Amino acid sequence: MTASDLLLLVVRANLVAAAAIGLILALRPVMTRRFDPRVTYALWALAPLAVMASLLPARRVVIAAGSMASRIAENQASALPPPALVPKAVSLAAPLFDPVPWLVGAWALGALLSLGLLAWRQYSFGRSLGTLRREAGVYRSEARGVGPAVVGALRPRIVVPADFEARFEPEERDVVLAHEQAHFRRGDPLANAMLALGQCLFWLNPLVHVAAHYVRLDQELACDAAVIARFPGARKRYAEAMLKTQLAPMAAPLACYWPGRSAHPMKHRIAMLKAAPAAGPRRTAGLALVGVLSLGVGLAAWAAQPARIETRRVTITGPAPAEVEAARRRADAAAVEAEAQRRSAAEAHAAAEAERRQVERQRVATDWEVRAGERSARLAEIRRAMAEQRRAEADARAGLAEQSAVAAEQARVESEVARVAAEQARVAVESALRDSRASMRIADQTRAAVTSAVLSAVGDELSRQGVAR
Repeated sequence: MTASDLLLLVVRANLVAAAAIGLILALRPVMTRRFDPRVTYALWALAPLAVMASLLPARRVVIAAGSMASRIAENQASALPPPALVPKAVSLAAPLFDPVPWLVGAWALGALLSLGLLAWRQYSFGRSLGTLRREAGVYRSEARGVGPAVVGALRPRIVVPADFEARFEPEERDVVLAHEQAHFRRGDPLANAMLALGQCLFWLNPLVHVAAHYVRLDQELACDAAVIARFPGARKRYAEAMLKTQLAPMAAPLACYWPGRSAHPMKHRIAMLKAAPAAGPRRTAGLALVGVLSLGVGLAAWAAQPARIETRRVTITGPAPAEVEAARRRADAAAVEAEAQRRSAAEAHAAAEAERRQVERQRVATDWEVRAGERSARLAEIRRAMAEQRRAEADARAGLAEQSAVAAEQARVESEVARVAAEQARVAVESALRDSRASMRIADQTRAAVTSAVLSAVGDELSRQGVAR
């Protein structure tokens, strides 16, 4: 089986499953109102039967070789040229990427991941129960408030919580165990295992996961109906026991657990307890109707497959009449001519296909050249813009240099003015120094004259004093 065949098989199974589930969901409210909940639960067998019917070998149609029907079938089968007549150029021009193996691989990977998640959930649920001890035909877990439930698929066991006797009255324990034993008798553990496997294989189909929810609900309602039929006077006790049940933190995928208030709509179960049980003939009629629907849907799913056409050569014993022999020869000649025309058409088709692919390749190459030219033009435009930017930067630097030169010239002029001012100040200082030196000389001369006058006056005074003595 090739990857294409497997992908076609998966798609067909998903489509058939979706159609069957849609039909069941449409009929489910009517079946629930008209018949027993056990009939509604049996209606879900329609979906796997339809899927299995769609996977059966298709019907076979045998036609005589050389007949008009066989020629029509051969012409339809040879719509595409045979591989032997396809030129090598066509094989080389085949598409480089085939998505079919990737799609099949993605589906298989999703199925394996779903199986791994299923195993992990079952393992986690088993660990939450703790060590199981066998007591009077049931297994008692170490956890309190978990269960009761039927755990396992191949070797199912009834597991009750550690506080089973403390939480339930004796009559309540009887109906609870009767509920779990009903799961055993109906084969629900194996059905749940097949349901979990179907969810893994049809992981991409949302209707399958919706159906799994309703299958669990109808399964519990069917067991409720079986228990009420067995204990018709224990409806009140059964409802009280139903309200006392609890679920584990993580529900097991391979278990028929006693659902708590958060797992299924309790109003459906309470309403079922209040309703009058369906009579035996009505339930039998409902099961017969389910059987007829399953058979019809299965036949429809099987008949929807394309038929396999086989040609067989019919041998006529005895001498053939001359007219029949002549007609056979004319038919053979027409068949040979038609075969030659078909081969010519196939060769022409192959040549046209090769030419088309060659033109396509040339168009792709031309597109690449055009894109390369566009890229080169864009690169040249970018380089030109960069050169313009560099020129603008150079002009800006030249302007800055010119401004710097003007500023330097202004600074030079200012320094020259400062130098002239300094020179003038120096000349003024030198003139002031000369004036101060002249003033100092005059002062020295004046001081010398004063000193000489004082000394002369002192000498005269001393001379007068000497004469007087």
